[in-house]
Amino acid sequence: MRALNATLEARVAQRTLALEQQALALQRSNAELERFAYIASHDLQEPLRTITSFTELFMARSGDQLDARARHYLHFVQDGSARMKALIDDLLAFSRLNAERPPRVWWIPANLCRRPWPGWQTALQSPVRGWRWGRCQPLLVTPRNWPSCSRI
Repeated sequence: MRALNATLEARVAQRTLALEQQALALQRSNAELERFAYIASHDLQEPLRTITSFTELFMARSGDQLDARARHYLHFVQDGSARMKALIDDLLAFSRLNAERPPRVWWIPANLCRRPWPGWQTALQSPVRGWRWGRCQPLLVTPRNWPSCSRI
């Protein structure tokens, strides 16, 4: 019975070690994939900006001289560029999935009235009507996005 128990424990230890090694290999692979996605997304942005900029420039300068078919083709280029930008942005977001996230804090929107932030006068003069500063629910925010948020 002891020999059977020892054999079983040895097999469990071997499988545990194999799983731990696979988990480490998967972590390394995921980290490499995230680095590749980050680099690729940044490397793809510059040529896409060039294509988009020159297409817009060509349309602005020569659009009225082009026939309908040429304008149609340029719209295909613009639409494709927009889709490619969305894909690149998604790739960049993927690469940041496991990045260190800043801590979030609870913030009360009514505190804006008590503690102004840069540009607060412009915000209060905005064309948005119906703003009421009453009892507001606290929000969970990232402080870098809200420079003057107050902690509860």
